[in-house]
Amino acid sequence: MVNIVMEKSMKEIKFAFIWCLSIIFVFFLTNCPFNKDDNDNNIKKEISINGTYVANWAEAMKIIKNGGDNKEYNIAISGDIAIFPSDYDNPTFGPLNNIEVILEGEGRLYLTDKGSIFWLGGGLYNPKQSLVINGQIILEGLSLDGNGNQNNNAPIIVVSDEGTLEMKNGIITGNTIFGAINSGGVSVSSNGIFTMTGGAITGNTSTTYSGGVWVSGTFIMSGGIINGNKASIGGGVYISGNYASFSKSGNSIIYGTNTTLEENRNVAIMTGETYGHYGSAVFFRKSDSNQYYCEYTLDEDQNISTYILPTNYGLNNAIGNWIKK
Repeated sequence: MVNIVMEKSMKEIKFAFIWCLSIIFVFFLTNCPFNKDDNDNNIKKEISINGTYVANWAEAMKIIKNGGDNKEYNIAISGDIAIFPSDYDNPTFGPLNNIEVILEGEGRLYLTDKGSIFWLGGGLYNPKQSLVINGQIILEGLSLDGNGNQNNNAPIIVVSDEGTLEMKNGIITGNTIFGAINSGGVSVSSNGIFTMTGGAITGNTSTTYSGGVWVSGTFIMSGGIINGNKASIGGGVYISGNYASFSKSGNSIIYGTNTTLEENRNVAIMTGETYGHYGSAVFFRKSDSNQYYCEYTLDEDQNISTYILPTNYGLNNAIGNWIKK
């Protein structure tokens, strides 16, 4: 009888021991450090285009460029994705006309060399191309202290003639440029359109014009934040020419110099520059050489449009938020 009880106990102990080993083994498999992505904090690097996974960003762009005109694409990313730069001669989506690309997901697109992450249109034909940023996406440029350990020679996004950019979410950040280049963050050409309803443009620097956004086309801002950018003229936004259109409404903020939070300020002061210190929030240069600037924070209660800027050229003092240079 004793032997039977002991045998039963030994079986139970053996069963419990095997069960514990199984639990430990499963735990090890699911938490093993070799199964983690060392660079992405356990976020797997993935890119899909219209629901099909691809190996890298270049392959995704190849699919779009080979797809022809009049198409729509959804690109979803996760993790950190390296981007080979685009420029005027090599726009991101090639010469395709009438295409729309929607960027979604949660991750970071970062440059591997000098240039732009997205260059919409450009080249000889200025095709109609549209980009929608609609996810928790960080678009990171180049700077000595950040990604790439070098400064850039182009904005993070260029919206050429006939191009359209819609920013619903995400962050455009970390780009430093030197010389007479239009903007560290986003540059909008004369027939381009940029609509911002959310997200942030922050932490970009230009030694000359426009830390955040350069506008010679149309910029419609009804949401989001422009903060923490630097330039000699137009720390936040630089508007160039009588035909440029900038309107601001809704729940949107452009921080200027009158904020108590130092990191939120757009600044129009650069050490050693010779272009002047005007327009921490917004600078507007008319084609007739009259120039106006705003140093102060513009929040959702201060709606603006270039169409309502002062026209009494004899006034040199502040008119509302605008100061004549």
